[in-house]
Amino acid sequence: MRYMFGFRGDALTKDAIGEDSTRSSADLITNYLDAAGDTLLDVDGNGIVEALSDGILFIRFLFGFRGETLTNGAIAPGATRTTAAEIEQLIEQLNTLTPDPGNTLDTARALGPLSRARTTVSDSVGDADSVDMYSFSLDEVSELNFTLSGLNADADLAIIEDTNGNGQEDEEDFIVGFESINSGNSQEAISGILQPGDYFVLVEQHSGDTDYELILEVSPVDVPPDNAGNTLTDAREIGTLNDRQTFSDFVGDADPEDFYRFSLDSTSELNLTLEGLSSDADVLLIEDINGNGLLDDDEIFDTPYAEGSISEAINETLPAGDYFVLVEQFEGDTDYDLSLEATVPGTPPPDNAGNTLDTARDLGAINDRQTFSDFVGNADTSDFYRFTLDDTSELNLTLEGLSSDADLLLIEDLNSNGVLDDDEILDAPFIEGNDSEVVLGPLATGVVKTS
Repeated sequence: MRYMFGFRGDALTKDAIGEDSTRSSADLITNYLDAAGDTLLDVDGNGIVEALSDGILFIRFLFGFRGETLTNGAIAPGATRTTAAEIEQLIEQLNTLTPDPGNTLDTARALGPLSRARTTVSDSVGDADSVDMYSFSLDEVSELNFTLSGLNADADLAIIEDTNGNGQEDEEDFIVGFESINSGNSQEAISGILQPGDYFVLVEQHSGDTDYELILEVSPVDVPPDNAGNTLTDAREIGTLNDRQTFSDFVGDADPEDFYRFSLDSTSELNLTLEGLSSDADVLLIEDINGNGLLDDDEIFDTPYAEGSISEAINETLPAGDYFVLVEQFEGDTDYDLSLEATVPGTPPPDNAGNTLDTARDLGAINDRQTFSDFVGNADTSDFYRFTLDDTSELNLTLEGLSSDADLLLIEDLNSNGVLDDDEILDAPFIEGNDSEVVLGPLATGVVKTS
């Protein structure tokens, strides 16, 4: 009746679900009745599904009314089924109705939010229908116990999260540790803890045709208070980092990632420590270079990856900008203390050379000996010089007076793209330590650059 009156969601199911029901959510019941369609819900066959005719017939049938007591005053004008026998036969067909789950993420059969109630669905996979997809959501951190049983051929079970929201089943969408691929007709089982969110269950034929029973059980998990966000977009905001700040929190099965965001107003020395660990956790320094709110592989500045419960530290000189720190569970559950401090390094000597091929200091045509003094270090990592040879010449180039390790490269921008490509390095001694470096050799006429 509620469905026929247009009720959906909680209004459809409130106080109307039996204790042992296998369809225990509004989405599941709506999908079931949607699949029935007008063919079965239009009980009297007048072309319209009406609560005050078709709905009354259903209710009377469920109360055990048969014969004239079933149909009296409940048949609508224009009905094509008017006898009790015809009505009873049609309603009985609903007992055998099983809507087929979808075969893709976009067409997945919705199970709705899973809570403490046990959800059971039955269907089959095989050559004619090799994939069944179900969608579900979790409103809180939950422990899952999913089983796939009743198999008479080989089928597999997996949980998927559409991380990029493209509605497609990508390889990276399969959640590590949430797949079961036992051989033969052995039962498949998945258990573990998942964060709140939207997920999918995949039942897939491996070989043969088989019926199955999928049982989904979830229970809430007690989680320590989470003071940091779980993504780049909801990272805990530290603001502009200067003096030392310390944050204490937890990572583990129930909360595997904590993100922090901070800003630097100027080039600064970052000193970061992760300590107080009782299990293995890692710390990552991140810059969201493309601003997409996702952690891409090329956006990790530094990560020590120390083993076990050993403290981790990051010391980097960073230019002004916005950065993130990720504290990530590697194994087990642990509290932690994260400390960050940013200090402005001493003012480096004036920079007399450019930092790219395009901004290289132009020395013009080289003939006599010329000497240039400058500085490289954390605050100014590269100095480029440009020179020209009018004739084929013997080049003698030395780098000396070093107090730390610096390297000397002789470069020719062959394709003139203003970018240093791998095949454009003519010579590079790469001497270790603070020993002087030397480049010797004949060069043809042209424009050459050094770094």
